[in-house]
Amino acid sequence: MSAPYMPLFVADYLADTAHLTAAEHGAYLMLVMNYWQRGKPLPADDRKLARIARMSDAEWRDSRDTLAEFFHEEDGLWSHKRIEAEIAVAEEKTIKAKKAARASAEVRQANAQQMLSERSTDAEPLGEVREGKEEPNPETKSTTTNVRSIGKPMRPTTTEMQDRFWKAYPSRGDASNPKAPALEKFARAVKSGVDPEEIIAAAGRYGEIERRAGRYGTDKIAQAITWLNGKRWGDYPPPEATGSSSPSQTFVARDSPEWLERVAAGHKPGLVKFYPEHQTEGWFFPTLPTPKTERAA
Repeated sequence: MSAPYMPLFVADYLADTAHLTAAEHGAYLMLVMNYWQRGKPLPADDRKLARIARMSDAEWRDSRDTLAEFFHEEDGLWSHKRIEAEIAVAEEKTIKAKKAARASAEVRQANAQQMLSERSTDAEPLGEVREGKEEPNPETKSTTTNVRSIGKPMRPTTTEMQDRFWKAYPSRGDASNPKAPALEKFARAVKSGVDPEEIIAAAGRYGEIERRAGRYGTDKIAQAITWLNGKRWGDYPPPEATGSSSPSQTFVARDSPEWLERVAAGHKPGLVKFYPEHQTEGWFFPTLPTPKTERAA
């Protein structure tokens, strides 16, 4: 996976591209940036390459041979030697950073274990007689051992919760979805006090809504880092308990009477999109409980 930033060596670039027109400069940069974002060679398909370069078919035909000089075509792919080398450097840096972070975490954990062990060793044994003091009653003497934690389940680690979030978040298919910065953002949100279970559950509900709309596995799904930066877990609150077997969420068309009634009652809609199965824009609100019929006196 490539880094979120792409290195551009201006002197080298200008020396290699002095013969390009302004339009070809733009097309070449679009190809290079798409290559970097995907982290893999481009498809050797003129129609797809023209779309990536933001060119019409005619403009692409006029510029194709010139732009092709920067790439090597093999097995149906356009590869770029310099970009491949820079991607390898970026991946190596990412691996080193992860190893350093893991090593730092292990050192902190070892230090914490050592401090806990030292505290336990320093605790006064039951029934020990101190000079000038009477022997305490072993039945009533307390120790520094923290017995409140005995029998309590261990809280999942941040890494475990990050893995659960990534599994719950909807797939973007072949589209780019940088994992490392997203998981780092998740950890920061949890550290700031946000309940990790709330984020994980909201990611699952987001995926279910997008699956219903036919957008699951496409680039219509927001990148996880973008979703987290926008704190969009708040857009997907848990459904209200209805006490029945009815669906937990109900689709409501935008600006319909029910929509306006819900908004006036304080129900905040999330990200409004067009849902093909309903042929309109709207949102999946929590299903409201059926009003109880009052008995006649």
